[in-house]
Amino acid sequence: MRKSTFILILCFMITVTFSLQATGNNDYRVLKNAMKGKSATQKTATWLRISVTEAGKEKVMIKVPVRLLELFSDCLDEEITVKDGKKVDLKEILDVLVKNGPQTIVEINDDDEVVKIWVE
Repeated sequence: MRKSTFILILCFMITVTFSLQATGNNDYRVLKNAMKGKSATQKTATWLRISVTEAGKEKVMIKVPVRLLELFSDCLDEEITVKDGKKVDLKEILDVLVKNGPQTIVEINDDDEVVKIWVE
């Protein structure tokens, strides 16, 4: 189980990275528009968290400071060209997630396993 959980998390992180790179301009605009409209009471996110539970028992908890992700994003090109010459700005996506405050990004429930990725 530990090996499959680790592989699941690793696959998810790789999938998110490459799926963001493979997102077209229209999809990117939809995401960007959906994430607009931060309430005045919301605070910015400071942590990216990944949790894996099995049968109600926490198996994996990863907590990464958003600031560290921002530092790594500085190493990226401003825009990444994806399928059909469309461009995606990964830094802007990270910025939108952070500014919109705490929220669940992905939650996967499978039998007695739960994988959750969120910012808080």
